[in-house]
Amino acid sequence: MWSLLLSRFARFDWVLLLAVIVLFAFGATAIYSVGLGKDPQDFSFFYKQLTTFAIGMGLIVSVGMIHYRLVRNFSVLIYLSACILLISVLFFGNTVRGTRGWFNILGFGFQPVEFVKLALIIFLAAYFDKYTRQITQLRHIFISAAIASIPIGLVALQPDFGSAVVLFLIWLGMILVSGIPKRYFFTLVVLIVVGLGVCWFFVFKDYQKDRILTFVNPSKDVSGRSYNVIQAQIAVGAGQIFGRGLGSGTQSHLKFLPENQTDFVFAVLAEEMGLVGITVILLFWVLLFYRLSQGMRRSRDDYALFVCLGVALMFGAGMAINIGGTIGLMPVTGLVLPFISYGGSSLLASMMAVGLIQGIRSHSG
Repeated sequence: MWSLLLSRFARFDWVLLLAVIVLFAFGATAIYSVGLGKDPQDFSFFYKQLTTFAIGMGLIVSVGMIHYRLVRNFSVLIYLSACILLISVLFFGNTVRGTRGWFNILGFGFQPVEFVKLALIIFLAAYFDKYTRQITQLRHIFISAAIASIPIGLVALQPDFGSAVVLFLIWLGMILVSGIPKRYFFTLVVLIVVGLGVCWFFVFKDYQKDRILTFVNPSKDVSGRSYNVIQAQIAVGAGQIFGRGLGSGTQSHLKFLPENQTDFVFAVLAEEMGLVGITVILLFWVLLFYRLSQGMRRSRDDYALFVCLGVALMFGAGMAINIGGTIGLMPVTGLVLPFISYGGSSLLASMMAVGLIQGIRSHSG
């Protein structure tokens, strides 16, 4: 038994794991720097993140030892449990920054939506695997859309627009790769445009509309809605080539930059490490996506392929939305940067996703 476990452990994707560790190290450095700049200095968030990472490494190993087909067998239960969590948090959850999406368990915050993203990937991968030869039929497109729309709708009710967008992009990316006909693709585009119009008038809250309007016209409210993004852009530009140095970022340490260890952690890294540091971070993101693409190519079945694709979409959407919001290319949604931002739920869910990829790798040899 032990020899079998060791052989599976040896087949882990160590390059992927290296990319995860390096990205976390950059994030931990930023969180430490933020604590260094507080008066008095406070490293509690840094130590919590280290503890969460240690737990996450255990999750990567333990999940990686499980045969990925076994996870597929429980995909319906995983999906239903995720939906129940989302319903429960609407009634019994705590409100943080205007979003009712958290449980408080023994003093620790637990955000179900981070794990729901992975649950949706597992269920959609199982569905597409089951109907892989029929997936081009219109009914399967609508069924898969209905599967995704339940958690998307529940998350939108919190409201957590950023996470709802990630869930939508996971479904959209997976359905496009499944090989739907072009006529269905254009129909989807029309439905998406109509859906956005309906959301603007009947779903979006005023502050969400303000974020979008601020994105379109940053000068509209410089001291209000635009303030956070403007300060983040100042921080990114202030880093120049080599950065101001660890603990020397004036934007975060003089409290100009809000949410500096979660939403705008990228701005902290840019100011203190400069273009050189940001380039290294982006290179390791590229390495991570390259290893996920390699996992897709080497997948032994459609389920494994769609899981690798879904995880890549989850990380890619989170990264693009967070960094895009920081530098003004997208509206700010409050979404954290995977592996880098402070947040136990996001970090654990991300490392569970990596564990699932490791399970595919270790059982495909």
